[in-house]
Amino acid sequence: MRIITRQVPRDLRTNRPTDYNLTLGQHWEALLAQSLRDRGFRAYQPRQQILHPGDAVRASRKALQGDPEAAEDYRRRKFAIGLLRPLQLDLVARLGKRRWNIEVKALCPAAFQSSLIHIGATGKYDLKVVPVNLLCLINQETSEVFFVPYDPETWGRAKSLRGTGFDYVVPRASMSPLDAWVDYVLADPENT
Repeated sequence: MRIITRQVPRDLRTNRPTDYNLTLGQHWEALLAQSLRDRGFRAYQPRQQILHPGDAVRASRKALQGDPEAAEDYRRRKFAIGLLRPLQLDLVARLGKRRWNIEVKALCPAAFQSSLIHIGATGKYDLKVVPVNLLCLINQETSEVFFVPYDPETWGRAKSLRGTGFDYVVPRASMSPLDAWVDYVLADPENT
């Protein structure tokens, strides 16, 4: 079973399955990337900026109204690569000529107690345009890493834990330890 063996800070935890913290998620992604690098992969978090469509519109309006700070922000965003959520990638792993785009979800232990694990809002995943190959689920308490093939069409749907909309869910029985995937990939001669 793949367990992230590096020192995991105690503050990398959420209390409820519905909690979300961007900084916390990025820390877990970095730990997973380092764990994959330790196994021989070239793994990294892509440098990206999440730009919501409304942000650029508001900044451009303020820039036109003569707000100097907004004008500078608008110029910076206009020339920076803006990334909309459908293009977001958490982690990229490479080995030989192969590349895997990985979605990472660090979940509190309570999320693993149900037979169905809530992955996230269906709307968010339905919008993704960059192909994702693997979904990694990390138990924040034990640092165990599991994987599920990334295929929303085969995942179930359930009422969101937040009370509005629907979430994708995967049966806990469909999860495999990340080591199983790593061993399979490393054993394939095409990847060396």
